[in-house]
Amino acid sequence: MDFIDLNHGCAVGQQGNILKTTNGGAFWETQIHLTDFDLLSVNYADQYNIWAVGWNGVIVGSDDSGLNWVVNLRGPTLFLNDIEFINSTSGWAAAQSGKVCFTTDGGTYWNERTTPTDEWLRSISFVDASTGWAVGDNGTIIKTTNGGSDWVEQASGINNSLRSVTFLDADNGWAAGWDGKIIYTSNGGATWMPQFSGFTSSLWSLCFIDMNNGWAVGEEGRVIKTTDGGGSWSAKHTGYSNALYSVQFMDQNNGWAVGAPATGFPFSIILKTTDGGETWTAKSSGTDRSLKAVYFTDSNNGWAAGEYGLIMKTTDGGTNWAEQACPTNNSFTSLFFLDSQTGWAAGIYGTILKTSNGGVSFSENAPGVTVSEFQLYQNYPNPFNPATTIRYSISQENFVSIKVYNLLGEEVAALVNDYKIPGSYNIIFNAASLSSGVYFYKISAGEFSKNKKMILVK
Repeated sequence: MDFIDLNHGCAVGQQGNILKTTNGGAFWETQIHLTDFDLLSVNYADQYNIWAVGWNGVIVGSDDSGLNWVVNLRGPTLFLNDIEFINSTSGWAAAQSGKVCFTTDGGTYWNERTTPTDEWLRSISFVDASTGWAVGDNGTIIKTTNGGSDWVEQASGINNSLRSVTFLDADNGWAAGWDGKIIYTSNGGATWMPQFSGFTSSLWSLCFIDMNNGWAVGEEGRVIKTTDGGGSWSAKHTGYSNALYSVQFMDQNNGWAVGAPATGFPFSIILKTTDGGETWTAKSSGTDRSLKAVYFTDSNNGWAAGEYGLIMKTTDGGTNWAEQACPTNNSFTSLFFLDSQTGWAAGIYGTILKTSNGGVSFSENAPGVTVSEFQLYQNYPNPFNPATTIRYSISQENFVSIKVYNLLGEEVAALVNDYKIPGSYNIIFNAASLSSGVYFYKISAGEFSKNKKMILVK
């Protein structure tokens, strides 16, 4: 439910039901029925523009205060389990039911591709724009040599669910999964050989930094390490029983792992090591929402993402973490960053978010909704603290820039700096690092330019 003022409000619910009131709730009017999917949330961007979202990625919108509504199933609506980019334009996501989604425009638009399997794909790894692998349930491994247009199955030799795959080059790769299984290939997946992990519970994530040094994490806070390419693995004790879902190392010494709450440590856990995994220190996320992914671009800048729209960031190597504003409550399963500014988060119901400013704002677009003009809408809420939503629409493909300025005309944030296809877009601006005051945000798209005022009150 959301109200734009004391009189006007909307409520949404099961089977696509939308109710609207114009007298503070004394009377509610049923709106036109456009979808049978449950609607989970509704929001006024301003007094005219209303958006509701729900199951299977459904988006319902109105630009005339609710008099008329349109429905859009935006892009892929699959459960997305892993995402990876090799440059600023080319990326892939592993999904349910043997599906792979790919983009060639930096994530503005995603295509869905069927593969030879119906098994859920859990992890994906590409070494260049052409060659990649995806792994999944029942020992599934598939490979592409043409950028994901076509896939062929490879024999893994096991029936266990594979949860993580990583390749260093076109020949050498590892995959890990349930029951502590780890397999290795030295010929691009033509044959896979088992490696003995010494671990019998599920392994959720695998990371190699070179041909020798690798780590895997899993249930009960377990970490295992190899220094000979997986020929032998040794257990490293974290001191915690929390399930660990993701691990990343920047070099032989510095690494991080994230996971779930557990008895004795009731918050989702963030672990850090500076000695190659021999010892670990724990940080609390401050929430009981499990963290499913971690990604660092250098020794200082990193992100973690998890359940119910949780995205956190650190700029000091993991000593301190802060939650970032996020335009969705959908759970995330994967993170990937090209550098300290450009990154993507993927998760359930086809959720894919992109940031071009290190997470100051994340954008989620709704391509397919007919837009007749360029427009910049008033942010909501306004005044705000510390985050607010800014909505804009473009009617033609264009390079779009949205920047925030203070009263002196100094740029304080760049929210959008990318090519966009026609559609309506929402971005979250987090002003936690700014002082209270009046700010202006400005959009530039071709010949279209417009600015609006917003007020930050702390």
